Amino acid sequence: MNGSSEDKSQVLLLGLLAFVQTAAAAPHQISCPAEVAPSAIQLVTPGWTPHVKFPVPLRAAVASGGPPEQEAKLVGETNWSRGTSEWSTTYTFGEIGFPDGKWIDCIYGRDAQFSLSKRLADGVKECTITVLKVNRGHQINVKILCK
Repeated sequence: MNGSSEDKSQVLLLGLLAFVQTAAAAPHQISCPAEVAPSAIQLVTPGWTPHVKFPVPLRAAVASGGPPEQEAKLVGETNWSRGTSEWSTTYTFGEIGFPDGKWIDCIYGRDAQFSLSKRLADGVKECTITVLKVNRGHQINVKILCK
């Protein structure tokens, strides 16, 4: 097997491309923090001293078609029915362009006061967000699986 170094380079490049495509297609989990600690919340208003007494709990998670300031929340396909304590929403990104990226937003506070957002890799085609209500609507567990 005496191929030229150019042939070996092409084989190596093809192998690397196959690995990268497989890694991009492999499902991966994203975790929202369950709550945001009071010490992590910084309020800066001159002349005022902030005090945050309790952690702010995770309220929801959603996919977006751009960074958080654009508020471009996407609509997914949800399998929810009244009275259930677990449901999921699947976001299929398809071939629509996302010039500002695809994002996951973890939403905090009873009235969605703020979010923590993470940009997804450009190759992500689909994300499923599964929500499990733990107690009377105040605490939830969220599982996010993207591929």
